[in-house]
Amino acid sequence: MQRMTQGVKNIFMKPVTNTNSQVDLSSRQLTALSLRASQLSNSIRWDCVVTLSLAENKLASLPASLAPSLTLLRYLNLKANQFKEFPSVLCAFKTLEILDLSRNKIKALPYNSLGNLCATLKVFSIAKNRITYIPPYFGDFVQLEVFKFDGNPLQWPPAEIMAAAVDSNLQDLKQFLKTTDLPSSFVPSSPQDPLVFGVNGGTSTPDPLRRDRNAIFFKISSSSMPHIVQFSNTYSSSINRQ
Repeated sequence: MQRMTQGVKNIFMKPVTNTNSQVDLSSRQLTALSLRASQLSNSIRWDCVVTLSLAENKLASLPASLAPSLTLLRYLNLKANQFKEFPSVLCAFKTLEILDLSRNKIKALPYNSLGNLCATLKVFSIAKNRITYIPPYFGDFVQLEVFKFDGNPLQWPPAEIMAAAVDSNLQDLKQFLKTTDLPSSFVPSSPQDPLVFGVNGGTSTPDPLRRDRNAIFFKISSSSMPHIVQFSNTYSSSINRQ
């Protein structure tokens, strides 16, 4: 509770940048996040937010209410926080296209799936974490155009495959992951995965040691997918300069 109180106080040290669709809560020393209006800003309409920056705080987790509250979110910056695990709530976002988790302490990505993100992400940065392998389901990412992974102690896929992906040429990487089994040494004994989101919005727990591509479905309307190619290019240029 004391950490939460301190986090709330830090928010008021500088005003929230809010233009209805863009909210900047970066560099506020936050250790916890609450979406309650009384703790942040009465002017924030979370259901209207398209871009949210929580970069350079001290967050180690995210509230379960994040995805249900930010139904239009397309860009989320979580760079330079204290995450040691991939926040499973992110897998529930249905419109998220750009996700920056660089400069954290994440040791592994979820073993079986990233849920809805497999269908929506266009730009994904996990640079400068502690990740040792890329899971096979990355080969099924439908729209991924930019993938930043430098600064991790990657052991799989092989270095020559990852080298080809440095310049955002992801086709070879995707093909490799689709056609090559993950070495058993990287299979966790008790994988802790986020829930898999089904076609009717329900959830189920996947078989922890079996990757069945046919068992995972996504209900994403192509007509509702936002188009932010220019924004993706701008973001890609910015993270290249980090």
